[in-house]
Amino acid sequence: MELITGRKVLDESQPPEDIHLVALFRRRFSHEKDKILTEMMDPTLELNEEAKKNWAEVADLAWHSTAREPHQRPDMSHAVNRLAPLVNHWQPTNYVDEDDDDEPSMNLTKRMEQWQYNDTTSTSTFDSSLK
Repeated sequence: MELITGRKVLDESQPPEDIHLVALFRRRFSHEKDKILTEMMDPTLELNEEAKKNWAEVADLAWHSTAREPHQRPDMSHAVNRLAPLVNHWQPTNYVDEDDDDEPSMNLTKRMEQWQYNDTTSTSTFDSSLK
């Protein structure tokens, strides 16, 4: 919800009824999802229609994940199944990290694979230096 709205969980600069992000999100998102999502979306996000659709899926999952009763919340496998199709659609923005040697067009899955490989390689190097 913080990523979607750009707000903190507790924002005391808001009116008393809107201080708690979870309560605000649950109250407003449950009625007119599309309209409310557009109003609550972080204005610094520059989204095309496909990205808005993907964020709507994330917001819907966030809404269900904040159900008052634990048995009404989705389990992690459900969350993963809903979010997994969105992963390959994500591409980094045009921001360039000068310390980053990765290819900018690499998708998230490839970046994760490279990160895991680098992590394993550095751990192996660290382990062999201890012997």
